[in-house]
Amino acid sequence: MYNRGMRFSVSPSQFFRASPAALRITPSLVLFARTQTRAAYTFPVHRHTTYEFLYVTKGIYRCLLNDRTVSAGPDTVVAVKPGDMHEDRCGQGVCFYTVNLMITRSLAGNEPFTGVFTKGIPPASQAVSLPRAVFRPLVTAMYEESKRNDAVSMRIVEDRAAEFFWQFVRYCPDARLSDDMRAAPADDDFKQRLAAIFARDPSHRLSVGRMAEAMNMSESGFAHRCAAAIGVSPAKAFVTYRLERALSMLLETRKPVREVAAETGFNNQFHFSRLFSRVYGKSPRAYRRWIQQR
Repeated sequence: MYNRGMRFSVSPSQFFRASPAALRITPSLVLFARTQTRAAYTFPVHRHTTYEFLYVTKGIYRCLLNDRTVSAGPDTVVAVKPGDMHEDRCGQGVCFYTVNLMITRSLAGNEPFTGVFTKGIPPASQAVSLPRAVFRPLVTAMYEESKRNDAVSMRIVEDRAAEFFWQFVRYCPDARLSDDMRAAPADDDFKQRLAAIFARDPSHRLSVGRMAEAMNMSESGFAHRCAAAIGVSPAKAFVTYRLERALSMLLETRKPVREVAAETGFNNQFHFSRLFSRVYGKSPRAYRRWIQQR
């Protein structure tokens, strides 16, 4: 029997998040710590193998970064990248938080990750002023959570470390970021705008020309941008969106399959069932029955 209380939700933009060709950048926490200096403090020169973000909350943090002196006051991050030579040289009364991250990406093809920063960035530009209202509560919450030391505390700290990184990217001047880092938010914006166009009326067929016009792009430019950001052609992206919309309708309503097909732009029910089976492994009716029996 169909249970009207059961709700299954498949996001219309699920396809865009899951595309294997889409750029994925993943920050993974290696170390989180708070340092307060009660006397002059020096940490010997060392070469970094990961990214280290030093967020200053009190006093003046000083270091040598690739043989250049860098100073940072409160609410400034000094970002040290892999390969950098780094030596802490702090005075008394300095407080800073260390967020050490391994940052990786996956991308279709074998192109190397170009890093967080633009190539050849001077050490002074690796110090970035950040809004206190965003970062102070974040590092404070991370620190308080780390002291709990229970079964889930480090999971929460890891998630907040990822937020710390993406907030840093948000507030870091674009000119200092690599092409990879600038492309990630741009791809997300493209996907969201395209999903909004699809959502206006999924029951009608959108030509590539109409999609491009709505995106304020040329057809060729739009097709190339779609392939780069999503990994498929515009037409295939729209078909996938409609199939996901159909899946949501099958699971959340009692509408007949023919009606679901029509409302998602599939005038031929046989064609719809064939496409649906190819993607989800069962016919629309069989998939609905399978979910109801679970």
